[in-house]
Amino acid sequence: MQILFLSGHLPSPRSRQAGQKISYYIGEFLAKRHNVHLLCFATEGELGSFHGEGAEIFHCWDALPVNSLARLAGVISSPRLPVSVAARNSRAFRRKLQQLSRTHRFDAVLLDHTAMWQYANHLIDAPLCGGIAHDVLSQLWERRASRACGLSTCALRFESKRIRAWESQALSKLDLVVSLSAKDDALLVQLQPEVKRLVIQPWVACAANGGSILRSDRKPKSVVFWGALDRAENVDAVALAVHDIIPRVRDAVPDFRFYVAGSRSEKIRSITDGLPNVIRTGFVDDICGFLSGMQVGLLPIRQGAGVKIKTLECMAAGVAVVTTPMGAEGIAASHGVHFLIGETAEELASYTVRLLNRPEEARQMGERARDWFASEYDFGRAMAALEYFLVANAGRIAKRESSSSCAVGVCQDQPNRQCAAAKTIE
Repeated sequence: MQILFLSGHLPSPRSRQAGQKISYYIGEFLAKRHNVHLLCFATEGELGSFHGEGAEIFHCWDALPVNSLARLAGVISSPRLPVSVAARNSRAFRRKLQQLSRTHRFDAVLLDHTAMWQYANHLIDAPLCGGIAHDVLSQLWERRASRACGLSTCALRFESKRIRAWESQALSKLDLVVSLSAKDDALLVQLQPEVKRLVIQPWVACAANGGSILRSDRKPKSVVFWGALDRAENVDAVALAVHDIIPRVRDAVPDFRFYVAGSRSEKIRSITDGLPNVIRTGFVDDICGFLSGMQVGLLPIRQGAGVKIKTLECMAAGVAVVTTPMGAEGIAASHGVHFLIGETAEELASYTVRLLNRPEEARQMGERARDWFASEYDFGRAMAALEYFLVANAGRIAKRESSSSCAVGVCQDQPNRQCAAAKTIE
């Protein structure tokens, strides 16, 4: 099959964002048996690293450089679209897409990330069209509105209603919507009951069947938080931990250590540095090895939507996890068996102290979590189901030979190479 993969971010195995890694491994799986053409948005920094690793899986790829000014231009030029969708509205991107569609017959198009669903309106010859929802935007904005104060509350509520209406309309134009958890699947069916749906499991770095090894030499009395630290939900979680949870833990276990790991850790320097028991490690290349040396994962997530990959990564690495209902969202494991879920800072601190003081209980919970993950999560099996749907249903589209010439954004005759158009900034 010829598959066009349209993404709101650059899919990359070296990205420090879980969503971009998931996108990459979706593309990699499909590229084993099909020609996958990538057209995406990307920052200049992302493009610099992508040339060295990641591009080789795609038959051909093109990326439109994007920055804050480009996103603002999309919002200003598209007042009828919700803000988070309009930020990915681009006339230059539409031109690239239309040129691709005119010169190549794609059997299927995957719109990766919800904001990209807007481009379903710009596909020529109506190929099979699937949308990938990394989370449900309307839920995300409803939660932001519920936590807001003052005048911003009304604005956020208004925006969440606009997003809900837009999501419902966008879903009606898709042949398939793919979500990453049963929880998100249930939310999507409420928005559009008629659309065909498929749940796949997210790719997880520390997948148990990928060989992370349970270690007996975990650092005693060690607690870890892991996540991209330029994301608001992670900054909020770290702030909650160091201000309201860690002092309570310190009173009971004075010599414990709280390790805060993740990219862009300089963003939280003012929150963490100088505090007793708190160690800001920065980005960790071998996150599986790092996590497998920790005793407890403390993930006090209060914001965001979608399944939390950091929770799954800790579980897959055999770490006993203490988290919130939101941190456990979309993960069908059991409280008290595979992890501990607390709703208040007091509960989260109490659970953390309990596991620190009972290292054998922490070890057993981590092992149960890892065994559960190994039995429940199989990215390859889930992706095989997606591939089967695409192959079975793309057959209804009449096929014709692709153009042998190289269009803007496509190098059909020179696979696995960046297209010339990707080198220009529009």
